[in-house]
Amino acid sequence: MTAKRKIYIISICFFVIFTLAIIFGITPLVGEIKKSSENLIFQKRAFNLFQSQLKDLENFQKNYSLYQSTLERIEKSFVVLEAPIDFIEFLEKEAQKSDLKIEISPLTLPPAETDPWGSTGFQISVGGPFPSCLKFLERLERSPYLVEIFQLNIERIEEKGNRRFEGLSPGDVSFNIALKAFYED
Repeated sequence: MTAKRKIYIISICFFVIFTLAIIFGITPLVGEIKKSSENLIFQKRAFNLFQSQLKDLENFQKNYSLYQSTLERIEKSFVVLEAPIDFIEFLEKEAQKSDLKIEISPLTLPPAETDPWGSTGFQISVGGPFPSCLKFLERLERSPYLVEIFQLNIERIEEKGNRRFEGLSPGDVSFNIALKAFYED
């Protein structure tokens, strides 16, 4: 073999060894470095988010007394599922203030996946003068309770001696309201 040929063979062997070293040695190392840097970026973002949430928690704890009355109001806006007595008493008082006759009955609702809280149903019928029924409806919507009216039927009373409500005059109305009252799970 001539010297020139030995140089070519050695050069080719060196090139093959160098290429294999790059493929099997440096490429995985670069991949690991890339993966580690992505992991580091993710951890920095998670740490910054954690610090932000920690600051928010500390601010909330500092200002808890300011939020306490609002939190109590929110807590009271839910109906007690086991005994919704306060809610029913509220409805009866509002009807009495408006000089309306009222009937309240439970209503079975299918579970709704879109509701943020649990809900229970009520069927409410009020009867009396139209403006009084509107006031009742307005008070119900502005009540401290979280309610959703999903059905409202209005019926005008045509004759005296209505089957449902005693003492109503012709021209009065009957509001039939189906609503959801929310409770905390």
